[in-house]
Amino acid sequence: MLLDTFGLDGEVAIVTGAGGGLGRALSLALVEAGAKVVVVDVVEVNGEETVREIVAAGGEGIFIKADLTKGDEVKRMAAETAKRFGKIDILVNNAGTVLGKPLIEVEEEEWHRVMDINLTSTFLCSRFAGKYMIERGKGKIINISSNAGIAAATNQSAYCASKAGVISLTKCLALEWARYHINVNAIAPGYIRTALSASALENEKIASILLKKIPLRRFAEPEDIAPLVIYLASKASEYMTGETILIDGGHLSHL
Repeated sequence: MLLDTFGLDGEVAIVTGAGGGLGRALSLALVEAGAKVVVVDVVEVNGEETVREIVAAGGEGIFIKADLTKGDEVKRMAAETAKRFGKIDILVNNAGTVLGKPLIEVEEEEWHRVMDINLTSTFLCSRFAGKYMIERGKGKIINISSNAGIAAATNQSAYCASKAGVISLTKCLALEWARYHINVNAIAPGYIRTALSASALENEKIASILLKKIPLRRFAEPEDIAPLVIYLASKASEYMTGETILIDGGHLSHL
């Protein structure tokens, strides 16, 4: 049956930055589709809360605390996952941060922090989780970029550059790992209602300006992104790789 190709029964998924917001919603969606989820976050209390919600929903999940900007911690995270479940089928590189500053005011350490969390973590997680996928000859990697990685945003130079890097890395990995039957794709969301974006989206003046640029006239909820992740994680997307899919309410569809 067609719908069976969207099922993830028995699959093992790692979701980074899964302690809240988008990462939590994606973790719960993967569980609902049948996957076992490894919740990865640097904040233990947040990660454990996501696991509790997974268990309450009748799913199976574990929490692994890791600083994803450090190779040794990412290597440990991947090894612990493989040891616990025997494999890694799906990796969702969702961990991220933002920085809103004019370029001339961005300090060097701030630039590196954004790059490390948004881009370097994607590289490290793909490298170490990908090792287990290569050994099995299959896998799905889903990178969370942004429409700001495609078009510029004022005072967001570091963020835009890091997310553009995620898109480029997605294409490179898709090309390099196609021989191992590993599909690598990216999602480029627009504005999503999460704690990370709350300061802007809950400001009535700023929200009004932003909404005028979005044809659907609303911001995304984390649950709006989840079905696309399920598609990219499932057999339904077997012939798709190297793609970046916009899901931004039409934000970038017009001048």
